[in-house]
Amino acid sequence: MEKKYIKVAVVEKTINETKTSNFLFYKAKRKFIRIVEQSHRTNKFGENGDTFYSHNGFMLRSCSYPYRMWPSECSSLGGLYVRGSGGSDNQLILIPDEEYLNNVRAAVQEYNRHFDNSAKQSVDENIIEIIE
Repeated sequence: MEKKYIKVAVVEKTINETKTSNFLFYKAKRKFIRIVEQSHRTNKFGENGDTFYSHNGFMLRSCSYPYRMWPSECSSLGGLYVRGSGGSDNQLILIPDEEYLNNVRAAVQEYNRHFDNSAKQSVDENIIEIIE
């Protein structure tokens, strides 16, 4: 099996937000996901195509460009579209909550372990790093 891997960063940015109902403008810190490195794309990303399901049902899929996959009939937890055939490789994806971030972390780690054909299959706790 060919070694495949993906590295994801968590980026914290201060963004301007607006509440349109009362025109309140403010700055807020938000966390985003960004794909840092990815060895394979589209139909070479997964074992038999463009999709990888983690054991908890969270989906990683390589189609077009990075963005959040909402929960659906394909995956009850949703997922993360990673780099694919489209542009915008460095697209930032808003992290809605810690549960989503934990699902991304677990799926990326499982993906990397699954395609690591070396004798050592240790869990790299630093796959997702805070980049400020």
